[in-house]
Amino acid sequence: MKKIVLFLVAILFSIYSFSQEENSSRISNQLGIHSGFTTGVGLSYRYWSNSNYGVQLTLLPIKTHYESFVSGGLTGLYNFHNRNFFRSFLYLGNHIMVNEFAITPTYEYNAGFGAGIEFGKVPRINLMVGYGAYDITGDFLLLPTIEVGLYFDLKKK
Repeated sequence: MKKIVLFLVAILFSIYSFSQEENSSRISNQLGIHSGFTTGVGLSYRYWSNSNYGVQLTLLPIKTHYESFVSGGLTGLYNFHNRNFFRSFLYLGNHIMVNEFAITPTYEYNAGFGAGIEFGKVPRINLMVGYGAYDITGDFLLLPTIEVGLYFDLKKK
């Protein structure tokens, strides 16, 4: 588990290092909801720099008296076409899921890559398709994947 967390942190810092020289006219901060097999499920924050690199963080923690569920995703993004109402990009997603029931706890790590599009003004609809490796630390599977999201731009005052 420590190796997975270190890997996700390394990806975050490598993406951040590419976005050091920024031009505020192309920087984008977005907040929304996201659901993906290899990018996570829950509330999501997305940051795009002017150098075409971005990062997406998705998180959904749930805790009750009987169970706990956590879905966390960290995704690297590379933009290759951006217009006012349309963006196309590539992604590399990582998703950790912890589901602790009273009897049988499950831990799953998924990773995937693919292409995505984002369109619309308010809200921005996000569709991503690709190929994923599921339950890497357990019963390993390779399958196609789909990810969807709904994002709102956070404006500067």
